[in-house]
Amino acid sequence: MHKHTWTKEQIGTLKAVYASDAGRYVLDLIVYDLCQFHGVSADPNAYLRDMHAGARHVGGQLFNAIHLPADAIVKEKPDDRHGPITATERYARSVAAGIDTAKRGG
Repeated sequence: MHKHTWTKEQIGTLKAVYASDAGRYVLDLIVYDLCQFHGVSADPNAYLRDMHAGARHVGGQLFNAIHLPADAIVKEKPDDRHGPITATERYARSVAAGIDTAKRGG
């Protein structure tokens, strides 16, 4: 299932809404009643079973955003050391590290 990528602003907004009585009522209605967060997926109809699982997934995402610290949910972008790099970047890193690239592959 797709997991929403939260921002700290989005989580802060949800927490601010949940802090009021009316906001708590509405978010609890969405999470527990509409999404049936504590429900079960047992249904002979595969379509309904998948719909219930999806709704509970949404409820779980909202529940976590409301009740967990924002730092536990928001994933910072990884640093540039991970992932593909171009040959130019690889050469620049080699030069910066003091590796003599002229001796390679001769």
